[in-house]
Amino acid sequence: MIWTFDLKLVFIGLLAVGGLIIGIAWLLARRMHAVAPAGLEPVLAHAPICVLWLDSQGHLRQANAQARTLLGLPAAPAALPPTEWAARLAEDTTAVVQAGPGGGRSRTVDLNERQTWHWWVAPWQDGALALIADVSVEQQAAQTTQLLLSDLAHELRTPLATLSAHLEVLRLPSLAPEIQAQSLRFLLDETQRLVRLVNNTLDLGRLESSPPPDLRAVHLFPLVEDVVQQLHGEAHSRGLELGIEATAHLLPVLGQPDRLRQVFLNLVDNAVKYGRAGDRVTIELRGLPQGVACSVCDTGPGIAPEHLPYITRRFYRAVPSGMPGSGLGLALVAEILRQHGAELEISSRTAATLAPGESTGTCMRFVLAALAQEGAP
Repeated sequence: MIWTFDLKLVFIGLLAVGGLIIGIAWLLARRMHAVAPAGLEPVLAHAPICVLWLDSQGHLRQANAQARTLLGLPAAPAALPPTEWAARLAEDTTAVVQAGPGGGRSRTVDLNERQTWHWWVAPWQDGALALIADVSVEQQAAQTTQLLLSDLAHELRTPLATLSAHLEVLRLPSLAPEIQAQSLRFLLDETQRLVRLVNNTLDLGRLESSPPPDLRAVHLFPLVEDVVQQLHGEAHSRGLELGIEATAHLLPVLGQPDRLRQVFLNLVDNAVKYGRAGDRVTIELRGLPQGVACSVCDTGPGIAPEHLPYITRRFYRAVPSGMPGSGLGLALVAEILRQHGAELEISSRTAATLAPGESTGTCMRFVLAALAQEGAP
């Protein structure tokens, strides 16, 4: 998409897109009007944004260090690389040179699914000046937020309509006490579920749009012991066995303790929640030279094979709608593990898919990298 603006309006738009970096670039551009071409290099060398001086045909005259790094350009005069973005930049350059002083062009370019640039081009000297910022992080954060809000709105529509219907029922003057009590219980349960849904959605949004977490040494065995202790009462009340199997002398892993606790809590809670009386849930920690292989396995009813490719998607549920849950637990787990450089692997067997001698159950597996040891090669 292309816009043609007055120069001041262009600066206002760029400040909204690029924030402080573009503002710095604007001040830099003003200073450069008073600098001779031969003296550009000292001014541009350490600018925190890509700055290009182009001739009237869009050929490169000079590029600062940031531009050479991000765009892969030479410092000396040269033609721009034969790419789509370079052709668009040359088009904008020709247009602003022909328009003369006082004008400028702004454009946002999606290089691929994960990289987006935004630039401003204005006439300068006998060519044009182009300021280019990598806005990939901001663009991805905006897209993530939009998608999350869209999904959340869809998920909230039906339960809110149901809540409204029950509230209308409670207004009936001749409502039987047992119906009133049933509606009140439903309203309480459904409201708590919606609170969890919104909180989990916000948590997932923060995870997907935030920079990688600060990782440090984490000893998994005591962390997992805390998780088992926290969920032992729930497992016991449902008639399930809950235990840990671990090899000796586990290496500390590189991780964020609270987030890893969240991973194990979600996985064990799912296994307990959907298990049957007499089933067993086992957390296994197995030492590897490179880290720790982790698994949460159960002897529950299993997950049907048609659901397995999708169960880490937001709001996807492989259980009947009446069962508790938000459909976000495994999405959170997968995202946390991704930020730890790990991948969640899921295998499951149901009664319909059993081979002779097998039993039903589900296993969630992942490997966490060990903290680098001093003196290790």
